[in-house]
Amino acid sequence: MKSFLLVLALFASVIQFGVVAHADEPKPQFAVIDWFPFGYVEGGRKKGLFVDVVSEIDKALSSDSDVVIAPITRVFRGLDTGEFDFTFSYRSEAYAKHLDYVLDIGCLRPTVISMVNKPINYVQELNGTRIAYPPVGYFVRRILPTISVDGIVVPNTQVMFKMALRGRLDAFVINEAIWEAFRHDLFPGFKIPKERWTEFHTPLFTEIQRLSLSVSPNSHYQEMAQRIRTLMKNASFVQALQAVFIKHKIPHAMQCLSDTDKLYAAP
Repeated sequence: MKSFLLVLALFASVIQFGVVAHADEPKPQFAVIDWFPFGYVEGGRKKGLFVDVVSEIDKALSSDSDVVIAPITRVFRGLDTGEFDFTFSYRSEAYAKHLDYVLDIGCLRPTVISMVNKPINYVQELNGTRIAYPPVGYFVRRILPTISVDGIVVPNTQVMFKMALRGRLDAFVINEAIWEAFRHDLFPGFKIPKERWTEFHTPLFTEIQRLSLSVSPNSHYQEMAQRIRTLMKNASFVQALQAVFIKHKIPHAMQCLSDTDKLYAAP
């Protein structure tokens, strides 16, 4: 009788969740960009905004996924080869050839940070300035070609903050999630003295970008991707996702999903 009940339980799980993975099958691979606060390793543990989102997806789907934190070049290479199944990115023509968009989870804004002694309030005011920015992203693709600046490609955000506070920059470009994470002292091992935050001018937000979870066209987990598409209809998942954004100090990130025609207000 116990054996019969066990068979019924396994059959029910197949009906509810689609496919039960065998122990020797590879887990779904979520590739997360190696950039704080999206994905990083601290004390041997994988942490970050996208790592937390994957955790909530697994809870909602009763799935078991692996997170791989990697440089952005490896992320897209892995999506092309099918090494990685899913990733998080902005909706962009530059990325569309590598992946299929599955689920919008929120919006974030590219941000220009200038100094109070030389404030920048409009993109056009960047002309003639010395500005630092990451090697890839919206600013490099869309804004940089339209202005004339003394540009410096910087490999990480900590360097940008240090250069700015030492008077070596007029401005630098980061994502608002990164700005808020540093502003709330979430980065391990690098803190900006509280009194020095007053040296930064009000952030200049340049555009809203839709943040999406995507699947590799070469992934074997297309059925899982279809299930992910329905997650925004799951009230518990939506609540958990909002909690993730609150944890990472960007509580307004999901507002764009219900107000697509308006720019949400700066926090």
